[in-house]
Amino acid sequence: MHSAVMQNEKYIKFADKNTVEVIALGSLDKGIEAKDHRADTYEATVDGKKVQLLVEFPNLTVEEMLALNTSKASSYNNTGKIPYTSIVDPWTLEELQKWSGGIGSGTIQEAVLEARKKLTKEHGPGIERKSLRDIQEAGDNARELAGKGDFAKAMEALKKVESLAKDQQLLQERIEKARTDVVAGATAALDGIDAMKADDPAKAKSELSKLMGKLRGTGLEDRAKELQAELVEAAKAGG
Repeated sequence: MHSAVMQNEKYIKFADKNTVEVIALGSLDKGIEAKDHRADTYEATVDGKKVQLLVEFPNLTVEEMLALNTSKASSYNNTGKIPYTSIVDPWTLEELQKWSGGIGSGTIQEAVLEARKKLTKEHGPGIERKSLRDIQEAGDNARELAGKGDFAKAMEALKKVESLAKDQQLLQERIEKARTDVVAGATAALDGIDAMKADDPAKAKSELSKLMGKLRGTGLEDRAKELQAELVEAAKAGG
């Protein structure tokens, strides 16, 4: 079942567009203890942190797999047999279709498409994974640019993916969160220059000059211009 469906290239492409796969695996801990090769892990970086991911289930850690087995996912199989497969309504968590024993990927795909028609009619279209990935990538890129002080470029990176979030609150919230982080970084940079003006106005003026063009789109342009005017006046007063 695992190799015929979960590792089936055509099914993987289908699932990327149509399903969220959840697996409850009851014997993983035994496999780890027995040093079964199917429980092997590899090191990867996720959200800036080094983690150990399962070779058999890429992008999932051992802890995540064990947690899935103690989640509601494991409660659907009341047959005592494995494998057990079901299609679950993500809104109600009720089973829409179920199979006990092995099942072909084609049969699952047909049932998923029928279930998707029903769910789309009731709740509207879902979020495409590609859009989710593109927005995540844009957010990561924006934060990286902001970390280098390129706040205008960071805001532009987020603006490019705004159309992907149309009518999708979750995606809009992710863009807004990234935008908030960028503005927070720009505000901190401006605060630093503002704090500098009393002791070293010349240096503050120089630093602000470098920052001005990088604030485009952050909403801090007017504050920067006001600070610039203050520094010009301070320079005049100082002779």
